[in-house]
This record gives sequence, C-alpha cells and structure tokens, in this order.
Amino acid sequence: MKNLILFLYSCLSMLVGGVGLAFLWKWFITPLGVPAISIIHAIGIALTVSFLTAVRDPKREFKSETVTFSIVFSLVALFFGYLVHLGM
Repeated sequence: MKNLILFLYSCLSMLVGGVGLAFLWKWFITPLGVPAISIIHAIGIALTVSFLTAVRDPKREFKSETVTFSIVFSLVALFFGYLVHLGM
C-alpha cells in the first residue's frame, strides 16, 4: 500500500513539474520565437532530463520527502517565474 501511495505521489509530482515547465516555457521561451509546448511535452522533457542527469545509487531508498521537495521546488519556481513574467 505504501508503494502505491508513493507511486501516485510521484505521478502528482510529474504533473506539477510538467505544468510548471509548460508555463515557464510559455512565459520565457515562446517570446523568443520557439513554439509553445503542451503539458504532456513538458512532462516528457522533464522526464528525459531527469533520466539523463539522475544519480543512480541502488542502495538509496526512494522516499516521500524527495517527492515532496520536487513538488515544492516546482511550485516555488512557478511562483517566482510568474513574478518575473509580470515584470516583463
């Protein structure tokens, strides 16, 4: 049961990160002439970057605190991105 909850929590983290990346892309990259991306594309980009840059340690345990940090980090980045976007 704990693994199922952690899996669903990770899915929420991917969704929040994808929404954050899609908005940041729309606010800061699209004005440069690059096409906008959807939330699904943003999730795919985030997963690709995570896959390429992740530190793989088989002894490391996957914890809910790590997922919580990921969600909070995405929300904080979105908040500050929004503030910067207002100033543009």
